[in-house]
Amino acid sequence: MKYCVICKRDKVSIDIKKKLIEKFGKSNYDEVKPDFCFPIGGDGTYLNAVHKYIDNIDNISFVNIKTGNIGFYSNMEASEVDNIENIINKNNEYVYHDLLEFSIDGEKSIYAVNEVALYGVPEAFKLEVLVDGNKLEDFSGTGLVISTPTGSTGLNKSLNGAIIDEKLKTLQLTEIAGIKNTKYNSIGNSVVLDSSREIEIRLKDEVEHILVSYDNRSIDMKGFKSIKIKYSKKQVKNIKYIKKDFFERVQKSFL
Repeated sequence: MKYCVICKRDKVSIDIKKKLIEKFGKSNYDEVKPDFCFPIGGDGTYLNAVHKYIDNIDNISFVNIKTGNIGFYSNMEASEVDNIENIINKNNEYVYHDLLEFSIDGEKSIYAVNEVALYGVPEAFKLEVLVDGNKLEDFSGTGLVISTPTGSTGLNKSLNGAIIDEKLKTLQLTEIAGIKNTKYNSIGNSVVLDSSREIEIRLKDEVEHILVSYDNRSIDMKGFKSIKIKYSKKQVKNIKYIKKDFFERVQKSFL
């Protein structure tokens, strides 16, 4: 098998990387077209690995090793690495993480695991929000976040959005500091949509600066006409090694 390792730059993670290379051999190490990718760290490391290999994502299996503080995606503990070759050889089950797909003014598709967020910087901006081509609302405020169920525990939760069971396939639309007065009055609450829906966001006025973030990446721009967000046919394939249920991980992380 061909494999690669993406790891945090701390001693524990680097030591695990060395151990994996000893197990699987230097000759099989391939950062260009690996069969297996081992992200070592926390959720940020996993996201970095997914984006690094997004163009070849259908051909890679991810094996996530937790050394970071937050590990919704990385659930194998560092102490369990000694057995990792048995897990890879014997486990034929996978956990699939759905990706969001978005395009700006019809340009090339970009993908996200957790969420896509739009920010007006430094001023509030006005947006028209449509679902499947039908107008939902006019929004004025700092921004909007569209998240997956697995991404619902991130930025979305910080904005008081709902935590969505990872077994569901939904899109969640949540406001960032929406303006509420006699002139502007959007829905306010998070809106949860079926994964078959497409969200379109249109910019209604000129602003000085717009930031579009997706997972731990971002795009700076002056403006756009339309951003369309939907579920992608692409998925991230992970070797199934989750001892804790989703809500056990929620409890451990937040309570």
